[in-house]
Parts: sequence; C-alpha cells; structure tokens
Amino acid sequence: MDLSIAHPVLKVRLNPGPFPDTCPHTVLKIRQVLTGEIWILDTTGCQYGFRDVLLPMEQYLHDTTGQVIGDPKAYDAHETTDLDYFSTLPFMNQSQAQRQDRALERRARLHFAAFVDRRVGNGMLCGSEEDFEAKFSDFVENLRSHLAEFVVI
Repeated sequence: MDLSIAHPVLKVRLNPGPFPDTCPHTVLKIRQVLTGEIWILDTTGCQYGFRDVLLPMEQYLHDTTGQVIGDPKAYDAHETTDLDYFSTLPFMNQSQAQRQDRALERRARLHFAAFVDRRVGNGMLCGSEEDFEAKFSDFVENLRSHLAEFVVI
C-alpha cells in the first residue's frame, strides 16, 4: 500500500531533483492467516530514518505518522516498477541527468535480477548449519563475480 509520510526522521532528497514530498512511500501490508494480525514490511523506510523493517500496522502508522493513500493493491511489482512509475512524473524527468541515472539504475537492477533468477533457490536453506555456511560462502563469491561483470557506460 502507498503512504504519505508526514514527519520523516530524515528528509528525503532526490539527486538531482526536488524533495519528493508528493511521491508516495510504498510498503507491504501483510495479514497473518491464522491470527488475522496485520503487519507492515517496510524495506526502504531507512531512507526516512525508520529503523524497524517489520511492525504491527497500528504501531507503524503511529511511529511514522503515515497516512494510507487510496486502497491497498495486490503486490505485482517487479525489478523496475518504481522506475517505470518515476518516468511518468514530470519532476523526475526535468533533466537529462535524471533520465540517465534511471537508465543506469534499470540496467543494474536487471543485471542483479538475472543473478537472482539463476542462482537463488530454496536449496540455500536446506541442510545443516555447516552446509548453509558453505552455500553462503559460494553464493557471496558468485555474486561478487556476477556484479563485477556489470560495466557502467
């Protein structure tokens, strides 16, 4: 769901660009099936100075002074959904630098997503703690290698 953050701890600024006061902050609203509890998963709240990633909804809205914008929508985002949205906002397209930054960000995300699609699976969590450590070490080395292939032009 999208929120308007009234009083962030940190003031967000796009570079280059203005303060994005009209840009919504998107979080995931999660309902626990068995208990009906509603939680907020905010993976990008740190940009506003929010430290907690997972909180009960009421506490999250209180702590962040967030106001829900519109009706929550089913999650259907992909690697570049936000970039696609930003390309429709006039204040995000005022300079060539903004468009170039977005194009570079798109390439970087798609490069990373290709790694995730090929190398990340449920098998990572299977096995003993020692198995996990070995798999994790292998994962980190493969990720470093893959990211080193990304060339900024």
